[in-house]
This record gives sequence, C-alpha cells and structure tokens, in this order.
Amino acid sequence: MKKIISVYQKKIALRLREISLSWDRCHQLKHSINYTLLNCGKLIRSVIILLGLDDLKMDSNQYIDVACAIEMIQSYTLIHDDLPEMDNATMRRDKIANHLIYGHSIALLAGDALLTDTFLVLSNLKISDHQKVALIHLFAQKAGTSGVCFGQTLDMINQTNGFDDWSEIEDMIKYKTCALFELSFQTIGLLALLNDEKLSKLAELGYLYGMAFQIQDDLNDDNLVDDINLIHKTNYHQIFGKEKALEKIDQILSQIENLCIIIFGEKNKIFAYLKSTFK
Repeated sequence: MKKIISVYQKKIALRLREISLSWDRCHQLKHSINYTLLNCGKLIRSVIILLGLDDLKMDSNQYIDVACAIEMIQSYTLIHDDLPEMDNATMRRDKIANHLIYGHSIALLAGDALLTDTFLVLSNLKISDHQKVALIHLFAQKAGTSGVCFGQTLDMINQTNGFDDWSEIEDMIKYKTCALFELSFQTIGLLALLNDEKLSKLAELGYLYGMAFQIQDDLNDDNLVDDINLIHKTNYHQIFGKEKALEKIDQILSQIENLCIIIFGEKNKIFAYLKSTFK
C-alpha cells in the first residue's frame, strides 16, 4: 500500500510542477503560489480520488489533473486561512506561513489565483461535457458559500466567541473540513458515472471521514494550547474528553469501512488507506 500511495504522490507532485510552469508571467505571484502548492504534504484528498478510481477498475492515470485541481483548491484555503485576518498562523507544514514570506497582498492574490485556475484546469479535462459541467458545479459548490467559505466563517465565530455545544462545532467541521473530502469522494462518482444512490453514499463517506479527520487533528493540536489562536476554539475532546474522542473516531471508521465495501467492493484498497491516516 505504501508503494502505491508513494507512486500516486509522485505523479501528482510532478503534474503540479508542470501546471505551475504556466505562471511565469508574474515572478512574485508564481513564487508565492508554488511556495504552498509544491510543498505538497500528504496529498490525502487527491490520493483518495486516484485510489477510489483504481478500486472501481478505472485508469486513474487519465485523471491526474482532477487530483491536481483539488490540491489547488486545498492550497488556496491554506494560504487564506493563515492570513492575519483569519487564523493568523505563522507556520504551515513546518514552513513559515506564505504571507510572512511574500506579504499579505501577494498571498491573498496567490490564493485567488489558485482558486480561479482550478477551474481552468477542470475546463481542459478530456471528459464528456456533461461530466465537466457536473464537476465544475461540484467544485464551486464545495469551495463557496455551501462549503469551505461558509465553514471558515463559522470558524471565525468560534475563534472569537467559542461555541456552546457540539452541534455548532459539527456544523463548522461539516463545511470547513468535510466539504473538500466530500468533493474528493463525489468526484470519484462523477468520473465513474455512478448512480445517484452511490453518489449520496460517497458524500456520506466524505462527511464521515472529514469529521473523524478533524477530531483527530484537534487531538494532535492539543499540545499547542499556548497558541493564542487556539485558546478560544472549542472542539470535540474539550467537550467530551480525549477517551470519548478516540471512541468516536473508531465508531466513525467502522461506518466508513461499511460504506467502502458497499461502494468499492469487498477487496477495496481505499479503506486501508483511510484508516492508515489515523496512525
């Protein structure tokens, strides 16, 4: 499994570098974009797409650009989230935050450019017009007021005032974190021409994985309580305790396993990968 994932990651990283060559018009903007985009991280959202397509017996090599598009969206959200007006973060993936290197204005434009060029990449895909329109619609939906933008708004409220109960936090996670995982899984369904029932289950899969991912991420961040930006944020384990949080993750993973079997079959590889991201 590790070798398969490594191959996917290398293919995505190489293609992202090729796509980045088109940004030569503006030296400063290009470097700001590449600083975040090419510092790839684990590429979880894009790997999900390729692995899911392989499980459905499709040639994932034909859809590397779709995987790159979701990483462009992800990078845009990271740059903007780190800005002083948002989370005011100083570090991202063990590197200094983009805006502290290139300035707030250039970082803002880099995020804008990544979001916009995502749709340029999608428009050039060699798929049917019907699939292309559906995919562009889905990407716009998950990136905008029905997705991460709304989720970030809720996060800002949480950062300022804190939330009183889990239902408010759950809403924030649903839109900020789950949206792009739902995008990954639903993209698989659109490319594989799955029926509406399967598409609905893929959306549920993305939601569940995103929820477990965020609960785990908050547990990992627990040692950063001295960070002023985390002081007022409320999360699952602060309300229910760490033991309950770990139990919740295990419960969600069981649901995810069942959905993976229904959608991708008994011998799917995708669940093993999803589970491995919690180690």
